[in-house]
Amino acid sequence: MVGSTTPALALAVYGALAILAGTAVESQQVQIPVPTSKQLAWQDNGHGIMALIHFNMATFFKNGDPGCDASNWAQSRNPAAFAPTHLNVSQWIVSMHSLGIREAVLTAKHGCGFLLWPTNTTLPDGSPYAYHVPESQNVLAEFSSAMRAAEIGHGFYYSLTNNFFLNVRGHQVQPPDKILPGQQKVSQASTVFVDRLHGSPAGCRSPQNRPRRKSKERVC
Repeated sequence: MVGSTTPALALAVYGALAILAGTAVESQQVQIPVPTSKQLAWQDNGHGIMALIHFNMATFFKNGDPGCDASNWAQSRNPAAFAPTHLNVSQWIVSMHSLGIREAVLTAKHGCGFLLWPTNTTLPDGSPYAYHVPESQNVLAEFSSAMRAAEIGHGFYYSLTNNFFLNVRGHQVQPPDKILPGQQKVSQASTVFVDRLHGSPAGCRSPQNRPRRKSKERVC
């Protein structure tokens, strides 16, 4: 009976089972992950370290994705809340050079739905997509110009999963009863998309009828 087992015997049985388990693991062929040929080519071509810069509305409110939520939306819904007073992309470049970074990616839009470039994009009802930086603060243009001058390769990250401004979570528009003041109401069965990163008019198509997107198109 288990209750009558002495501590010494129990310890011996436990040790024997541990040895058997270890032997079984050792007898299995361990698969060590190795880089693919394309990954090796990327590394050998001198790409080296890449920087991913998360700088968006959530920077001023809450870490995470979407970063904007019901607890801060009363403030984060205001485009003017994105107010970096001492933005200096040249400082980023100094850090990149110190680390040996040769390429960098900036979050053009993250989970809040805020855009780091001024855009003429419109919503399905024709109203402007107003959740973006002002014309005088085109962070994407400033970033691109500085990266080119420093000869650092660069690109942009455009989140497809969440857009709190459009009440989108996990690629899905949330129920209308969950919408907050300042969030935009889009069709439950539709996806809003931007044709180009710099903001040509947006459209709204149901998933089953949506045309195949070109490489330059981005889902909001």
